Amino acid sequence: MDLQGDISESYQTRDATLAPVADCESIDGRTVHRQTLDVQELPREVAPGVNLNAWTFNGSYMGPTLRGRVGDIFEITLINNGSMGHSVDFHAGTVSPEGFAAGRQHRAGAACRVECITLGRVRQVST
Repeated sequence: MDLQGDISESYQTRDATLAPVADCESIDGRTVHRQTLDVQELPREVAPGVNLNAWTFNGSYMGPTLRGRVGDIFEITLINNGSMGHSVDFHAGTVSPEGFAAGRQHRAGAACRVECITLGRVRQVST
């Protein structure tokens, strides 16, 4: 792999600008952020001349940045249009001793409500 090689004309850089936080519902004074992650396997160039079928979230090679404040609730829905089951981990979140997605595989071709996350603590919800 030549990391200094030319990238293809179809290569897309990721815009590092964060979009404004959308208006959200409030429950008991806590903001509720709802996000749907539509997973697809799409071809992406990850380095000059290196292409792979990447697990994308809403068409983006990297997942979205979720922003909130301590006490906010995040309700995440995962729609797995990929060819295999996969777990989901929310890095930098409060996790259980077993890990956030321990034992939770999300079937290919299935949709499920993954978790409600309260910043500062995590609670499991049914799927």
